[in-house]
Amino acid sequence: MRKIPIQEYSANEKIPPLYETKVSKAIDFCILFMPSTSSSSITYRPVMVFIDGGYLRNNLKELFNDDRIDFAGFAHLIVKFWSWGLVHGELIRAYYYDAIVDPTEDLKEFEEQQKYFDEIHKCEVYEVRLGRLIKTPDGNRQKGVDTLIALDMITKAFLNYFDIAYLVAGDDDFVDVVKNVKMFTGKRVYGVYFSKHISERLLASFDYGRSLDTQSSSDLGNLMKKQ
Repeated sequence: MRKIPIQEYSANEKIPPLYETKVSKAIDFCILFMPSTSSSSITYRPVMVFIDGGYLRNNLKELFNDDRIDFAGFAHLIVKFWSWGLVHGELIRAYYYDAIVDPTEDLKEFEEQQKYFDEIHKCEVYEVRLGRLIKTPDGNRQKGVDTLIALDMITKAFLNYFDIAYLVAGDDDFVDVVKNVKMFTGKRVYGVYFSKHISERLLASFDYGRSLDTQSSSDLGNLMKKQ
């Protein structure tokens, strides 16, 4: 069955927060989610979540003035977005990617970051993957984070570890990663993003997209940890 291509949007057009059509959704549902032999049993599909930590933290601070969130609940919220009828995602693992400062350059910041990452480690479903945080005259810059995300998504797709990848990111640099995962492995890539900070090309590359701030802000707010 031929897959209906996702509509392209120009830079001047308003992009809908949920990037899908009823027709493509129905066809994708039939292709990917074949019904089980029992009409009352739930079918599960293995999924993995890949989170650009810097992107998530910055947007949480913008929305809530805080970046402390219930990460276990956050991963399950994402998977729940696309649970249709008797078909549910089985969360295999969530990967959180971020950058950490060299302790020889700033020990206090290193300890604060490490404490934050240790809280994520406590969630059994998570693995934390860290790049380097380089201090420059123009501010801190991450090194190696995008590469880690790309390598993990591509290799795990080829190893058939998941049917669907959920990518929490907004950077245009991930466009080729998404396209190659889809093109060479046949996996689906669903995007989770913040509407004010999302590359149009990246949004167009997703099979489906979900805006956290316009469609799920109340759910997201409920996951923020209290002071």
